[in-house]
Amino acid sequence: MRRISYSGASFLTTAAVADALLPLVIALGISQTTETLELPAVNSTGKPMTVKLVVGPQSELISIPEESPGEIADTAAALAYLRARTQTLTPPEPFAFYETGAVTDFDPDFDFDSDRHEIATTT
Repeated sequence: MRRISYSGASFLTTAAVADALLPLVIALGISQTTETLELPAVNSTGKPMTVKLVVGPQSELISIPEESPGEIADTAAALAYLRARTQTLTPPEPFAFYETGAVTDFDPDFDFDSDRHEIATTT
């Protein structure tokens, strides 16, 4: 489990949710977007709960490992959403650009007569 500290408060969630949340916050910052999230968590007595938070470009999160008094039953939907949003907001990797040069054999006597579409050589 991991404790997420955010805006003067904290909550306990799974390591997988915490690991998916942080890249999303980075992607939101890059895209200058704010989003409301509902994340699975546990309270201090170990009972499951849902945490609602708004994250965006100015969000500062801390993820700290911690022992849990309880377990979160199902995080699959939250994980799928966090990962999908991160992928949507993350710009694609730029294509590799390779500069190539061409070397040709140049014959200064070669001439192409474009009006007649014939190749003529000058001697």
